[in-house]
Amino acid sequence: MEQSVQELCWLIQESLFEHKHDFTITDSERLYHIAKENGLSGTVFEVIKNHGISNETYLKFQKDFFKFVAQDEEQLRTIELIKGLLDSRNIKHVFLKGSILKQIYPKTYMRAMGDIDFLVEEKNIIEIQELFQRVEIKLSSRNWVHDVYKTESGLSIEVHSRLTKNKNEYHDLEDIQDIV
Repeated sequence: MEQSVQELCWLIQESLFEHKHDFTITDSERLYHIAKENGLSGTVFEVIKNHGISNETYLKFQKDFFKFVAQDEEQLRTIELIKGLLDSRNIKHVFLKGSILKQIYPKTYMRAMGDIDFLVEEKNIIEIQELFQRVEIKLSSRNWVHDVYKTESGLSIEVHSRLTKNKNEYHDLEDIQDIV
């Protein structure tokens, strides 16, 4: 395994599991490049200072870290807004993917996500569109599986009424509730 990849793995273990490793980073720029391209530069920031990283590269990790935290805070606020809107109308919903997985990380910013996904019953799609319009969340596109909305800041929200593209074999919210 390439040394920088091994070092990144050690940094991830330190970040997520507090499993300490004694090493000095061998190639700060290469490590940053690998971490950045895999969406991990913000995740490992808080532990890199313990491993002899160059100051210039440290500042790059720090910039990514601040972006991760800011994006996470916006996503968490938006998730709470969505929950409040849906709960106010007693609309059954299940958050999917990153929205749920964030909660199992030591710090929610460590689980980056590109959008917010949730599943609802198809009968509620129009009501959700109306609720979102009231808070300036705009419909961007529609397809068989989900509607895509954008917040004023550009955050994407996918409102799913089914989980697959196959029209004959899909799970809707009632199927998921039966499984859970």
